[in-house]
Amino acid sequence: MKGTVASGGIELPGGNILPTEQLAADCVIPASGAVTVAIRPEDLVLATNGMIAGTVRDVIFTGDSVRVYVTVGDVEIIASLASYGTEIPAQGSQVTLNPENRAARTVAS
Repeated sequence: MKGTVASGGIELPGGNILPTEQLAADCVIPASGAVTVAIRPEDLVLATNGMIAGTVRDVIFTGDSVRVYVTVGDVEIIASLASYGTEIPAQGSQVTLNPENRAARTVAS
């Protein structure tokens, strides 16, 4: 997803800041400008006040995991959640997600 370098991290769609401490240790962050934030689906978790807010478009059970398709602004991201021990959001519900510790990466845009 697209982001913008901000004080202390990356500003994500919706205005939340992904703190620099959440980025992979070897990430190169430009001094300013646009970046693309990449997070693997299995590295996203549901959170009460998460950094990434969106609307659940679809939920697909795939056995040991559930693929949750979330619309964030004008992009869609996928979270792969465990199908057991995790509350599965309903289609159309509002959710917030966080990346696992240091799982997010940046790519210059």
